[in-house]
Amino acid sequence: MRRTSRDNGFHGEPIEKIELDESNVRRRVIVVILALLIAGVSIGYGISQLTKSNKGWNVIQVNSSSQVNSGVEFTFSYYLGLDGSPTAERKALTLLYSRLCEEAYQTYDIYNDHDGLHNLCYINEHPNEMITVSDKLYQSLKLINDHQDRHMFLGPIYELYSGVLYADSDTSARVFDPLYSDEYRQLYDEILPYVNDPESISIELVGNDQVRLNVSADYISFCQKNDLHHYLDLNWMRNAFVADYIADELIANGYTHGRISSIDGYARVLGEYEFEYYMFDYVNGERFQVGNLNHEAANAYVMLKSFPLNDRDYDYHIYEDGSVRTAHLRLEDGLSVETDARDYIGYSSQLGCAEVLMNVIPAYFSDPLSRIEDSRIWYVYINDSTVYYSNPADETMQTYETYQRRYVSN
Repeated sequence: MRRTSRDNGFHGEPIEKIELDESNVRRRVIVVILALLIAGVSIGYGISQLTKSNKGWNVIQVNSSSQVNSGVEFTFSYYLGLDGSPTAERKALTLLYSRLCEEAYQTYDIYNDHDGLHNLCYINEHPNEMITVSDKLYQSLKLINDHQDRHMFLGPIYELYSGVLYADSDTSARVFDPLYSDEYRQLYDEILPYVNDPESISIELVGNDQVRLNVSADYISFCQKNDLHHYLDLNWMRNAFVADYIADELIANGYTHGRISSIDGYARVLGEYEFEYYMFDYVNGERFQVGNLNHEAANAYVMLKSFPLNDRDYDYHIYEDGSVRTAHLRLEDGLSVETDARDYIGYSSQLGCAEVLMNVIPAYFSDPLSRIEDSRIWYVYINDSTVYYSNPADETMQTYETYQRRYVSN
């Protein structure tokens, strides 16, 4: 049969029938198979290189398939390869760290119930009921109770003040700011007597991980009337407890070659490593590094500050006039604390973040130079171009050249 083309200006030659050499076909098939094998090996090698971990410091991230968790607020760095294969260790750490970030988030979550977990949300929804909680949550509430700190009872105030901290403009912030709004000032004045009255609200701990949130009928009625839902809220204190939750479990599972730090200044060191902890100041609307602490033995660091530490440290509103609103609210009036310490750091080689925090709160909210009762805690704070420190060993700290260092006895 002869093939022809349409008359488009080209007339092809008659097609010649050619006999194929079957040996050439076999060779081509073999070549294709070899090419596919090489491609497969190359792809496999490429994937293995992507998933392979090198010995040394690596950032461990939460598994992408995880549920909502605390990982977005933390950075976990670990020295891989000291106890075996870095790749195998990374895989195991990722699984464990992901689980811990999920558990910690769910435990201290005030917004959602999680598969029957008796977390802070559940406690808020069941006042005046005896509830069995996890040992982690029980110990957290016990620590706060032992220190007689009532900031967690500012839940309704935190709920209202979020309108200030997360406002997208000064105009919106002023609507909720009791320093500008008479309506909200009056509402705060009605809430605070409940917050500061143990007869109106308290946490009762009876052992065996059983707790009861005691709330008076009058306070319950008031909150319902004003559409307020959170009697309890750890708020700006929460990540101190989350850091301890994650770090203690990592150590218990044998992982002691790393460090974990939150976006808002809480940090735990998992082993005896030198750790650089940066100090900051905030002047004329600018945040900058003042210096750093270098420690080999410190276990926990807590930073309380009057400015956002980074772009993800979002519990702040800065007005155009430069005034800053923080989540550190005072019990007496519900307003942002005004302190001489722009950056206050407490640290310890023996205690966790939460216990350090409970010990430094009184000083931060009143007088930064006041004595901290627990001798296992050292502090550093920054004010007016001066770095004050209570640990004689910090004499060697590095500071910006225009800043003076001053030792203060604890």
